[in-house]
Amino acid sequence: MLSLGTVRSAFSVLAACGVAGACSFPEYSVGPEPNPFERICSDELTSDAETDVDCGGGCPPCAMGKACKTADDCASGSCVDATCQMPTCLDHVRNAAESDVDCGGPCTPCRAGRDCKVDQDCTDRVCAAPEACEGEDCPAPFCQVATCADRVQNGEETGKDCGGDCPKCDNGMGCAESRDCQSGHCTDGVCVAPGCTDELFNGDESDVDCGGPECQPCGPEAACGSGADCASRVCEGGVCTADGCDDGVMNRDESDVDCGGRMCDGCGELQHCATGTDCAAGVCLTGYCVPKAPTNRELPRDGWRATAPESYPDHRPDQVLDDVGGRWTSGADQHEGMWFEVDMGQLRTFFEIRFTSTEQTSDAPGQYRIYLATEAGNYGAPVGPNHFGGPVSVYSFDTARLARFIKIEIAQDKAFWWSINELNVLQ
Repeated sequence: MLSLGTVRSAFSVLAACGVAGACSFPEYSVGPEPNPFERICSDELTSDAETDVDCGGGCPPCAMGKACKTADDCASGSCVDATCQMPTCLDHVRNAAESDVDCGGPCTPCRAGRDCKVDQDCTDRVCAAPEACEGEDCPAPFCQVATCADRVQNGEETGKDCGGDCPKCDNGMGCAESRDCQSGHCTDGVCVAPGCTDELFNGDESDVDCGGPECQPCGPEAACGSGADCASRVCEGGVCTADGCDDGVMNRDESDVDCGGRMCDGCGELQHCATGTDCAAGVCLTGYCVPKAPTNRELPRDGWRATAPESYPDHRPDQVLDDVGGRWTSGADQHEGMWFEVDMGQLRTFFEIRFTSTEQTSDAPGQYRIYLATEAGNYGAPVGPNHFGGPVSVYSFDTARLARFIKIEIAQDKAFWWSINELNVLQ
């Protein structure tokens, strides 16, 4: 601080100069004190404020190869072993284009919880801030843990949000093994529909590549759910058994259950056949085994029904099929097309049709013809020429016939009623 005497002296000088007008003074400028670092950072010397010549510390960052103490001392942001280095992904410093220390950007992706800028910075490729966070106080985005609903293939997934620990993948999506796929079938890294030749147990198969509605039947010892899964058509205890002629199932080349074909015995009457060799009697007629020769045995008439469009009261058609008497009478003169029909209830084989009229020859048909059918109404043409009737009318066949329905039809007009006492069919 200036003393009082000094101030007074100064004023005295100023006053004298004012009178004489002959005093002069040097000019002075007033301004801020210069930054000492501007001199220190350019003096080409090392000081305590620097880590190397004119750089580091309080001076501008140093170039590579210069001395440093911290990463901030280096333009590269990397100080390793007290020397500025090129940034690397192993220098334990967040530098260059890294999104977090030694990860993201040009380095390996960051694990969950680390900072990120874009999805590719993250191991699971999801970079986001918490969904519920809004406003300026939200944290910066960070790498998220993989989920089965993040619309990205990550974690253990084999496809986008599927496979691994996530739900199974649809066909066309990636897989590592068959359990990754809804179809249960992974081929060349892609889920595909199951097939019957993929050597896998999948789809509706009962065993590998067999059984079910799509694949071929399984062989012996394969798993099965029903006989339909097995080539033998026999499934016992969940396992297909070998086929045989005593398994109660139609299999191999059998024409009927346990008969016919090359291996089994010939089939009996009315069992199915393809050729005569399938039948015990050696005769196959329209797919059924029939007798080779007549036996003259009357077929039992239990359950048979008879019908006729014209009947005299109390002379019903069914009375020709019982053994207690009675008869059927037309109640009208015989005319072309008048008929009488018998339904034997099921297919029968026979060689002869025999029906009796009253003792009066006039009640027998003048001429008649025979129609046979396996189904109701499906008669077709007569089985042979017209026959003349009599008290006992007999229509015989050289070979066995197969039918359920028999229709006798008048082929000639006659001015007498038609009457039948009994009707029998003989094998």
